[in-house]
Amino acid sequence: MINKPSPFTPGYGLSPPYLAGRESQQAAFTEALGRLRAGMPTQGIVMYGPRGMGKTALLRWFEKQCRKAGVAPILTTPAEGLRSFDDLPKLLLPGDWLPDKVVFGMGNILNLQWAVKDDTGAKRHGALKHHLVAACRKAPRALLLDEAHTLADAELYRALLGVAQSVADDAPFLLALAGTPGLVPHLMTVGATFAPARSEKIGVGALSREAACDAIRVPLREAGIAIEAQALAAIAEDCQSYPYFLQEWGKALWHAIREDAQLTAVDEAHIAAANKIFRELKESFYAKRYRAMRDDPALLAAAAVSRRFQGKLRVNPDELTVFIKKSVTDLVPDAQARAAKAVALERELNRIDYFWYPPAGDKAEPGDLSFMTYISERYAEKLALEKGQ
Repeated sequence: MINKPSPFTPGYGLSPPYLAGRESQQAAFTEALGRLRAGMPTQGIVMYGPRGMGKTALLRWFEKQCRKAGVAPILTTPAEGLRSFDDLPKLLLPGDWLPDKVVFGMGNILNLQWAVKDDTGAKRHGALKHHLVAACRKAPRALLLDEAHTLADAELYRALLGVAQSVADDAPFLLALAGTPGLVPHLMTVGATFAPARSEKIGVGALSREAACDAIRVPLREAGIAIEAQALAAIAEDCQSYPYFLQEWGKALWHAIREDAQLTAVDEAHIAAANKIFRELKESFYAKRYRAMRDDPALLAAAAVSRRFQGKLRVNPDELTVFIKKSVTDLVPDAQARAAKAVALERELNRIDYFWYPPAGDKAEPGDLSFMTYISERYAEKLALEKGQ
């Protein structure tokens, strides 16, 4: 048996030992880190893409780079560290002071006030921006907020973004937000100019075929195990270059080869065994997502969208709107109501990552092309069953 743990780490948020194909995203973070170290004003970052593409892995990579560079990183999620206004000063100034009471002014979110007791019991007052600027001038800071699309409190979001934007103008401070494709619309909904006007937007989508192959090949090579290019290409195609599935495929392959301590190359039997494990996992994964929408109008829209994406990687958003509207004609006969329903369904499919809009370009791309194929097939089966009744 191979006396090593699996180098593959499937699961949202886990960092693979080799982060394949993310050079452009890493370059953007590295540029921001250089500005922080130089004490220069730093543009905020909004990183978004479908689930399972490796956004959390990138944040954790950047967190490590910050520590190496002497920048203090704070990596958290709204559920972990930003549940209320009371959490905001504790999150932005961890370890600097512990307020016993925070009093927020109503007129200016940049001057959030608090009262803090010192060692003698006397109270001192201060403004969040003032203290954060002073702290960042001593040591640059970076707040990395993962799952940022889940922060629902609009006032709290505006306070966070307002303070971050103001502080970054005066001191080396970076706010990086990461979330699903619904993150930017969510920021615009809460009325924040941070996303559209004051931040760098980074898209995280499917890997290139070469990078997808490297995600499997490099960890195996470092373990002293070779794999043929043809097998790698088949794996990449099977996963549609989707990082989460690539890690699952790698994990299945490691399970298939782990019994042979002397192994130096993957053979066809190993590939077949891993493929069986992976297909069962993929079927279960897709079935769960399908069950969540099978009795919902979203299924009609999803099937229509999948037909439009057939044989394509990018689709004009106007085409999607037309196809979605047609899909609910029988469900909503009234033209005006149908148009409103189509808009709502389009937003819902975007929210669940069925398709998304990368920062570069104005066309929609599939969140997971093979899931669209799965939806088409299951929907066709559903129609056939209904006709047979």
